[in-house]
Amino acid sequence: MDSLSNLNQHQQQAVKHTDGPALVLAGAGSGKTRCLIHHVAYLINQLQTKPESIVLLTFTNKAASEMKTRVDKLVGQSTRLGFNGTFHSFGALILRRFTPFAGRSRGFAIYDDQDSKSLLSQIIKDMTLSQVVKPAEAYYYLNLIKRRLIEKGDYATIIPKTKSVIGDVVSQYEERLKQSNAFDFGDLLYQTYFLIKSQPDKRSLLEKEYDHFLVDEYQDTNYVQYQLLKLLSSKSKNIFAVGDFSQAIYKFRGADYQNINRLKQDFKNLTVFKLPTNYRSVASIIKAASFLIKHNTTHPTLSLKPTRQGQTPLTLMPAYDDEHEALRVVRAIIETLDSNQSLGEVAILY
Repeated sequence: MDSLSNLNQHQQQAVKHTDGPALVLAGAGSGKTRCLIHHVAYLINQLQTKPESIVLLTFTNKAASEMKTRVDKLVGQSTRLGFNGTFHSFGALILRRFTPFAGRSRGFAIYDDQDSKSLLSQIIKDMTLSQVVKPAEAYYYLNLIKRRLIEKGDYATIIPKTKSVIGDVVSQYEERLKQSNAFDFGDLLYQTYFLIKSQPDKRSLLEKEYDHFLVDEYQDTNYVQYQLLKLLSSKSKNIFAVGDFSQAIYKFRGADYQNINRLKQDFKNLTVFKLPTNYRSVASIIKAASFLIKHNTTHPTLSLKPTRQGQTPLTLMPAYDDEHEALRVVRAIIETLDSNQSLGEVAILY
């Protein structure tokens, strides 16, 4: 069983923070998930926090399962956390608990992306709008509405006037969902937010049950996820967010690096920790990455310090296109291999 002695000074400082909101800026290979897991164990082992009051949020079921296994190992027994899983799973749990809500009953179905696209296509066809609006356009604005928490009367604030008919399509889509006793994937956050916001008694129950909200990969959160997190933690203020904004690559699905600024603005007593020690790469890799990252002015960057010895040489190979790139990589491999090596010893990461 690991203890705090297995953590470096920066990690220990973050793990021991237990009062109020905290943001842990963790560079690549700095042990940010390790820090998060130890924080859970510290709450339970050292502060006698009830596991049922802890909400551990991440972005994949696999990551959630792995973190739960590691928590159990540190705590020394199987723990029953208040919740451990994805934001969407947490939203679904709340919606099922407090139905009927938004015209649905407890056994509501959940439409996946393909279900939503098919329904939109059918609605556009039924409304004889096929020459005016494409299903892909309607789907784009539907997702934008859900991610930005836009209510029905305000659709026009994000849908261009030239595409105003999309608002009618989305309105009809919502009616069809209700008739089918279904929510779509975006609703698992969208409808959950409005449920908690509009029903103080439900919100009060959740505030009594959940006291600590821990978020892994915070840089991947979007606007609605942040607003839901803010709403749920408005009483306890116990947010523990861990992330590396230099690894924010999910803007295409709504990830918003501005959530770091929102956290600072909305929680004035926010404590910021930094994990600058890199355990993964040698100095030459860190130096090259840092040289590029330092030019990014949209978010705070860390000056990483490697622990591994050695200097792995880097080679920059310009290419005209993807085929030329592949050809250069193959040639480099062939030229590098000697008589005692085989292709089985080569790894290509892309």
